[in-house]
Formats: sequence, structure tokens, C-alpha cells
Amino acid sequence: RGFRPEGKAKYALENRSTTSEMTIPFLPLRSGIILPGRVTTIPVGRARSRALVDSLEPGRFVVIGVQKDSEVENPGVADVHPVAVLASVKDKTDRGKRGVLLLVEAIERVDVRSFVSDSPFWTARIVSTYESGDDSSDARTLREALRDHMAELSPEDSGVRDVLASDDSPGLFADRVTSWIDAPTEDKIAVLLARDIP
Repeated sequence: RGFRPEGKAKYALENRSTTSEMTIPFLPLRSGIILPGRVTTIPVGRARSRALVDSLEPGRFVVIGVQKDSEVENPGVADVHPVAVLASVKDKTDRGKRGVLLLVEAIERVDVRSFVSDSPFWTARIVSTYESGDDSSDARTLREALRDHMAELSPEDSGVRDVLASDDSPGLFADRVTSWIDAPTEDKIAVLLARDIP
């Protein structure tokens, strides 16, 4: 979908095969969702998630997935959605008993093949998600229609203006718009799971 990370994350991604598997620390979210193309902050409180964040330094990768049921304390691969997001760690802030804030740059979709371990934190075997239709004329037409519609709905929102001014691919543009709008979580999950651009 065209999003290009910076620095070490950019080098690591450009020097791997898009079909090769990677084993990466995995952070399961009980609620909320992130999509490629945005820098965002994630609150972390669960013990295993804290252990994961403690092991990470800026520039390292983490896979961020979404649990199907927020009540599951120790999720297995069947308890998370099969598509997650590969992200690069930008920063973290330890707030003591209130948990940690993890700042990440969401890079691309990945398929979660399996969990490799769950102690002291989760690690997952992942591969880049294959997406089709992103360069089609129909997809570009839909992007421009969405751009015009969002400009009418949020003319004063500086964050939305930045997204609308970008020259992102249709898929990445849809991801970034979806991140900004106040849509139900299940609708955002549907966007995350979408592999085909109309």
C-alpha cells in the first residue's frame, strides 16, 4: 500500500523477501485497532505485554494484532484476527502503575501464521499480506471520491487535511482515513482484514 518507514525499519523491510516468514514479538490488543500509515500511541498494561515492551527499543519491530474476545487473558493464534500490522517502535513512556505508553509507526499488514511462544511474551511467525487491486483505475477513482467526501465532512480538521493532501496509494489512503474517522471497531477491523481493493 505504499507506506515507507524511515531509518532502520526502512532498511530492514527493503532487505527482506516479501514472501519470507519472520518471527516478531506480538502485542495483542484487547480493544482498539491500528492501521498502516499512522504514528499512534498504545497504552500497555497486561503483564506479558509489559514484558514485551520492556524488551523493545526504538527502531525494533513489533506485530500488533487484535483479539476477537477482549476477555481472553492468554490468547492463542485462534483468538486473534488473522491479519495484523507490523510496526516500528518510536518511543515508550513508563507511567508506573498506570502502565506504559508505546509509540509506534504502523507500516504494513501481515498474516499471522502461528504463535511461536507466549512466555515471557508472545512472538508470532508472520508474512506480508498479499493485497490486490491497489493500482487499478477503479481504486484511484474511489480514492478521489473519498477525498472529496472527507473534505466536505471535516473542512477544519488539520489532521484530516494532512491525510487529504497526501499522494498515498488508494489502499493506504483508505487506511489513513479510517484511522481518523469515528467508526465502530468492527468496521475498522473489516478494513484491516480486507485484502482486495475494489
